[in-house]
Amino acid sequence: MKTNTYKVLQNLAAILIFFGVYGSYGQDNSCIILDNCPADITVCADANMDGSSGPPFDGAIVNWNTPDVSQTCSGGTGNGNFNMLFELNEQLLTEDCWDFNYISRVGTDGGYVKLFSGNDGDGDDKSKIQTPFLIIEDDTNISIDVEYSDGNYNVQLFLIGGLDNFGNPYPDVQLSAQTVNGGQTTYSWNADFDPGNGSVTGVTGVYRLLFVFTYTGSKPNNANQGDTVIALEGFLSDDGCSAGVDFTVSAPNQGYYPIGVHDLEYVATYTSPSGQIITKTCSFTVTVVGLQVTATGTDVSCSGQTDGQITVQGSGATAGTISGYVLRNTGSNTVVGVISNPASDPNAAGVFTNLPPGDYTVEFDQLNNGQVCQATTTITIGTSVDNTDPTITCATPNSSYSTDNGVCTFTVPNNSLDPTIVNDNCGVASVLNDYNNGTTLNGATFPLGTTTVIWTVTDGNGNTASCTYDVVVQDNVDPTAICQDITVQLDANGDVTITA
Repeated sequence: MKTNTYKVLQNLAAILIFFGVYGSYGQDNSCIILDNCPADITVCADANMDGSSGPPFDGAIVNWNTPDVSQTCSGGTGNGNFNMLFELNEQLLTEDCWDFNYISRVGTDGGYVKLFSGNDGDGDDKSKIQTPFLIIEDDTNISIDVEYSDGNYNVQLFLIGGLDNFGNPYPDVQLSAQTVNGGQTTYSWNADFDPGNGSVTGVTGVYRLLFVFTYTGSKPNNANQGDTVIALEGFLSDDGCSAGVDFTVSAPNQGYYPIGVHDLEYVATYTSPSGQIITKTCSFTVTVVGLQVTATGTDVSCSGQTDGQITVQGSGATAGTISGYVLRNTGSNTVVGVISNPASDPNAAGVFTNLPPGDYTVEFDQLNNGQVCQATTTITIGTSVDNTDPTITCATPNSSYSTDNGVCTFTVPNNSLDPTIVNDNCGVASVLNDYNNGTTLNGATFPLGTTTVIWTVTDGNGNTASCTYDVVVQDNVDPTAICQDITVQLDANGDVTITA
């Protein structure tokens, strides 16, 4: 009585290509139909695990169209691809997956669930069945079959919220209580956990189903004598909980996925009353491309120069697709330069040169399946602090200079005593000597003897350098003697006094 057809959930942003469906363990699994497996998906990182707004981003919200699932392994018809008929051995229902309270198994041929019987663990006189965590769509139909002969009780459904991929809880939902009537009846609810958005939203959530049976008056006898079937269109969130359920489909959660490659699969499992297990799977890959880029700059060497550089290094780009860097002026958003990387090396580094000072934005882009993944960073190119001294080379004076004719000094006749070489990385501001505080010694007069001259060069940032030499002036001109005849008169002693 359980043929199950799954409707396609209308989820956002699915990228579809063909991917095969295959069986497992070499078994004949043709009685399970698993069609329209999701295609491999590649998306750009656009979300953060902690919910903060980036960039940089550490993952993406990923959704896809779920496959179509049905089975004919058991024959007959049914109404869900999670279908639990309580005719299996309860030992298969692991404690971590299912919870039962005040319920026992009676009867033959698999038996049936007997309510208000057995251990009442919480002592509230209520029978409870709680399923594993399931991935369900908002407003999906959930049903349970109940059959009884006498007594009065009702059944109520609670949705117990699990966690989304961000670790945030889905809110619990309390649905209506329904009065159980005599005979075999199917009781149904719409699992409306996203209220106000209509019946077709494509919104999925992770919930455990908690069925609570409450009697009024005296306790019913032989409550629920027939098959108890829980059915819905949903998927197991944990494929480790498929044991003991006659037909389930375990599925990966849609939502947040971190940067990287994620191998996902749907597993449809049919378990017969004898315990035989038949499975069919479909697999696909979700790739979240998380580009990152770093930039290091070399400031302009001197004011007014355009020799700045920016070195960029990308990461996270996938091989096989070209990528590139775009450099923009942050203020005007104008493109300053573009560097393209080959598909074989999409994360190759690049260098932008001949840049003036300013604020820049670096983009690292890669086209993936029609969408551009991008990472950005900013960097400022400034002007370097000039701590480099200028250089100066003094002239080499003669070993000595003779005084000029008729005077006891030497006058420099040309530029021969001026520095021969002056350089600076950012330009020279001044070149002065300490003898006449001028820029040249052409025409300067030096006295007899040795005079030390210091030349000092200064750049625009106050850095200086000096060189020195001595100017030696010698008197190499002989004196001139002038003679004159004179007549003198000797005194009585024969002496004479001559005054020059």
